[in-house]
This record gives sequence, C-alpha cells and structure tokens, in this order.
Amino acid sequence: MATIMTPVTTNAQNQEPSQSKVVKKKVSKNGPVYVFKLYALEAMSNYWYQLDICDEDGSKVFPSVTIRNGVPLEGKPDGFAIQDVNGDGNDDIKILGGESKGKRWYKIWLYDVAKHSFEWSTKSS
Repeated sequence: MATIMTPVTTNAQNQEPSQSKVVKKKVSKNGPVYVFKLYALEAMSNYWYQLDICDEDGSKVFPSVTIRNGVPLEGKPDGFAIQDVNGDGNDDIKILGGESKGKRWYKIWLYDVAKHSFEWSTKSS
C-alpha cells in the first residue's frame, strides 16, 4: 500500500480547481477532525480531481493528491464518502472509480491509526 502523502504528479495539478464537495469529519476515536476537499479539475479526457485534506483551520495536513477517474463524480451523492470501509472503526476515503453494467468499483484509502495516514488499498472494492 502507498500512502496518500505521496501525491500523483500530472500536468493537471497546475490547474486552478473548482470546489466540488467538502466533508468535515473525525476519522478515528482519538484522532483529529479533518476537512476533506474534493475539487474537479478541467481535463481534455477522463475526469480529474484534486483531493486536499486539511485541519479545521484550513491548513493542508497531507500533500494534495490528483486523481484520474473514469466517471464524473458530480451529481452522484455516493461518489465521494468518508466512511469506515474495512470495519476497523476508523473512517476511510471512498471515491467512485467507475461503473459498468450496473456494477460500481471504488478507489479506497484506508486510515492507518498507528501511522496517522491514509494508505491506498489495492484490494477490490
């Protein structure tokens, strides 16, 4: 698993994002409150998003991550969620990655309490 603290480098990162969705949540019992900001980026193909994770004062806690996506997230209430995905009691990052023939798959970053970080999950979701 790669941690979310290692950003993906693309030419789309240099564009000015437009705010899509903001979720403010405490991800673990004793952890801090994070503000998750998902922005849509203008792109020529596919759909590009930027994810920022900030503290309550708006300062970034982790470097921004640029996400290339197969489907648009706008207008999809379940397209971006902060929720416990693996049943460990901590909230994780869940982003709709694609859908086909009525089936959906998600991009998941699991929260690691010991490391105080989010780690990319390569398991099917």
